[in-house]
Amino acid sequence: MGFGTLLVRLRTEKKISQKELAQYLCLSSSTVSNYENEVHQPDLSTLVRVADLFDVSVDFLLGRTKQRVPIAYLDTPFLGEISIGDCIQSMAGFNERSRGSMLEFMDLLQRRNASEEAVYLSRPGMEEKPLPGRASKPGGSPRGT
Repeated sequence: MGFGTLLVRLRTEKKISQKELAQYLCLSSSTVSNYENEVHQPDLSTLVRVADLFDVSVDFLLGRTKQRVPIAYLDTPFLGEISIGDCIQSMAGFNERSRGSMLEFMDLLQRRNASEEAVYLSRPGMEEKPLPGRASKPGGSPRGT
């Protein structure tokens, strides 16, 4: 998928017009139209602003990855001094058997987490409160299901 097609899809998902996108990027509507029709490509600073607006990485916009997670997400603290990026780097070194075990364990933890949250939310007056010590999580299961 080219940048223009992706830009149309992201803009449509966010329900903003070409004109609104142009205003945000400090560009003309015709320039945005040219991007979407793949007549021109944005410069680097515009590409970064597009990534920031749609909360995706520049690599995603360029078709280098299918992961929509912004690169800054990798610096998000996971536990103590360990970031999400540190965890991913560690997992990348696992052999296939360990990766399979890790995914099974992550599935187990997600089911346990969902169960604990359901019990917590079933208490009177807890419907709107987050579970103590838990931040909202982006995405779904580690297998993408």
